[in-house]
Amino acid sequence: MNHAISVWDAQGCVNIAHDAWNTVTDLEFDDYTNSSTSTHAYWSARTGADLINFNNHWFNQMSADERKKTAIHELGHALRFGHTTIANSVMRQGIIAQTSLGAHDISDYDSQWC
Repeated sequence: MNHAISVWDAQGCVNIAHDAWNTVTDLEFDDYTNSSTSTHAYWSARTGADLINFNNHWFNQMSADERKKTAIHELGHALRFGHTTIANSVMRQGIIAQTSLGAHDISDYDSQWC
């Protein structure tokens, strides 16, 4: 998650801060293990803090860059971005080795948050 946070934070308009005694938790991260689903990770909007869950059964089989892309992707959902079919976008579904935002991701971020 640290890589995903730094990638989105680098865009400069939203500060994704770590929780501290004087902040409100808006997003939580958790792990689970379930081999009976093909879901590798998911974001869930909830009352209070949203949740990003990583399925260790699949997540641990992915390469480091695939895990980074998945974390960036799920954090993108927490920033309220949907899926796209545009190549080189972290919001494109699939197991893809990508560690940075694509031009479409940056454009969407700027339109939504800046």
